[in-house]
Amino acid sequence: MARPERFDLMLLILVRERFLDRARALALTAEKVALRKQGRIVPTCELALAFRYIDPDQAEAAARLYARIAYLRGRHRPLGLRLLEAGLITPTQLLQALDIQRLAGGRLGRILVQLGHLPAAQLEMFLSLQLAESRVEAA
Repeated sequence: MARPERFDLMLLILVRERFLDRARALALTAEKVALRKQGRIVPTCELALAFRYIDPDQAEAAARLYARIAYLRGRHRPLGLRLLEAGLITPTQLLQALDIQRLAGGRLGRILVQLGHLPAAQLEMFLSLQLAESRVEAA
């Protein structure tokens, strides 16, 4: 099985909100990797601002959305994020499915299966485990 892409929530937000195009997102990712090899860790939004890929208003909007998602991760985490964290899909696959969902509607899991990014049986097993975990937590 191929190793999943590294998950960067802020980068996903910047692309999803159309603050960054995919080419700039790839360039930003390459720069972050190069900086990490030098022992420097620079937040994605800060780096995007430094390269003038986004403006301060976009950075603020992305930060607000990031904070909201981070808060929800402790409570209700969207299916796409849970699948990413489990390594069952890649950020690219999630973005593609979310684009289709935004345009045509529908359930994210079903879209991922239809695109061939996730076998139906694996999605069913994942959802069953999630439901079982939530029932145990509620008890």
